[in-house]
Amino acid sequence: MARRRSVSGQPLQVKDDDLYELAQTVRAQETDLRTVAQRLESWRIQ
Repeated sequence: MARRRSVSGQPLQVKDDDLYELAQTVRAQETDLRTVAQRLESWRIQ
């Protein structure tokens, strides 16, 4: 797998903790978006 590089061209040093925190944030946003979609759908049906 190719190493990712920052805009400056330096290799990115990502820590496991950072990836875990990012994954938690993404999951929370996914849950929020799912809730919004369900509410919109229920309003559309009414």
